[in-house]
Amino acid sequence: MGQNTREEALLIPPHTKDIMKRSGKEMRKWISDDITFMSLWAAKGFHTYPVDTSISLRTNKTKVLCIAWEPLDDRLTSDTNRQLEFISTNKNTKRLLVKAVGKIFDPLGLLFSFTIRMKCLIQELWMNKITWGEDLPPKIVERCVNRCKELSFLNKPRIPIFIIDSTSAEINDIIEIHTFCDASKLAYGVLIYVKMKKTNIKCL
Repeated sequence: MGQNTREEALLIPPHTKDIMKRSGKEMRKWISDDITFMSLWAAKGFHTYPVDTSISLRTNKTKVLCIAWEPLDDRLTSDTNRQLEFISTNKNTKRLLVKAVGKIFDPLGLLFSFTIRMKCLIQELWMNKITWGEDLPPKIVERCVNRCKELSFLNKPRIPIFIIDSTSAEINDIIEIHTFCDASKLAYGVLIYVKMKKTNIKCL
């Protein structure tokens, strides 16, 4: 959630907390990319998520499922450590592969280039009538291991967050919509993103 001013943003927590309280749920651990804003929250009695500015930003993340947010830099990244641990401690079966892929929550499609290939691998297992607990064929295991090695690299990209609205765009700004799509016999995919060119900075 976001607003254009701190004053407007300060109205969100009490309103949201009241709505959730009516349904019997308590909102806790509020966090913002603005340290001043966090102080204002704390002064009003809201429980805030600890943001330690003295530690490395790479460890200062707030996680929501598989999406990690670095609040001080306001960037999104992926946290695949859970998947790596799960794969390394389990037997190579179709059940393992399906569970491992199912644990990846990627609503923005940041990991699509990885997940689509893993799903194609699962599709191949079904076509070969591999049962849930059966050991995977050596060739499939080799491909699976090679692809799972990519998981550690998926933690590296960091995507800056930028919300474009009527107040953030200026007359001289150039806003472009880029669309890519492709298909094969196994899968298809579409990628759409907005590129905004500003006078002094460039953000995606």
